[in-house]
Amino acid sequence: MIGSTKAKQKEQFVVRLPDGMRDKIALAAKENNRSMNAEIVARLEMTFVAPTISRLKWLLETMERVLGNSKFSLSRLAEAIGEETPYRLERVFSGAEEPTFRLLDSIAEYCAVNSDWLKHGDSVPFKVCVEGTYDEDFLEFLVSDKPKTIHVIRADSEKGEVCVVKQYDDHVCTTIRTYIHLSDHVGATGQRHQVELANTSKKLYRYSGIYSRGCMMPDEQFSKLIAGTIHPLLALNDARYSTWFDDWWDPQMIAKVTRENEPWKGYRKLVERVFEESKAAGHIKA
Repeated sequence: MIGSTKAKQKEQFVVRLPDGMRDKIALAAKENNRSMNAEIVARLEMTFVAPTISRLKWLLETMERVLGNSKFSLSRLAEAIGEETPYRLERVFSGAEEPTFRLLDSIAEYCAVNSDWLKHGDSVPFKVCVEGTYDEDFLEFLVSDKPKTIHVIRADSEKGEVCVVKQYDDHVCTTIRTYIHLSDHVGATGQRHQVELANTSKKLYRYSGIYSRGCMMPDEQFSKLIAGTIHPLLALNDARYSTWFDDWWDPQMIAKVTRENEPWKGYRKLVERVFEESKAAGHIKA
């Protein structure tokens, strides 16, 4: 039960505490070197910033998993975003100080997450863009900002959805969702997308200065990746390298495929069809 009484300067409340709660507050106040009133006020204030603190702590744990404790810490983050000391970040992450929007923007920019998610809980942590064409413009989009590595990922599922991760350094990535399915679960538009991707794959594989690779990713992780709820590099930890991206446009490599060494069931039938359609379109010559 809470009652209120008038005070000259500040409103005061009388709180009836459950048994044992007073002793817990007194112990916490002693450990934090402050009065019981200050301890109660501090804990009440923390409840109003708790969602933001929860997101910050989740981000800290995620970055530690991506980079390792030796490369990421509060002190390294503080230095990277221009703080003079780690002091303010230590207070913010402990819940002792409410972060400013400017500080959250700086953290979001360095960690490559959505600032609106970090500040307000809107949207998802990691940015995902969608591309609907896969010809020359798609190739230019992939290479224009000079990523370090381009990961072309097929979901290890019957439909075989495809996405791309552009990796710029040891933690900054962009995820690109596509409408491509590398399977026979497609219509005329899907077949055209496959032909366009085969031609783009050939050019990307041969592109100088940017490393590209194909992967197969478990369907569950793939879904999280294109939803923006997992760091791309953590999702890629569960993927396996596959030569499909290097081979599926190359007639010599296609000829070597057997049922026993297919990257996925139905691969040879798919790539033979795509190759014939690519020849007809003038993209690939035998």
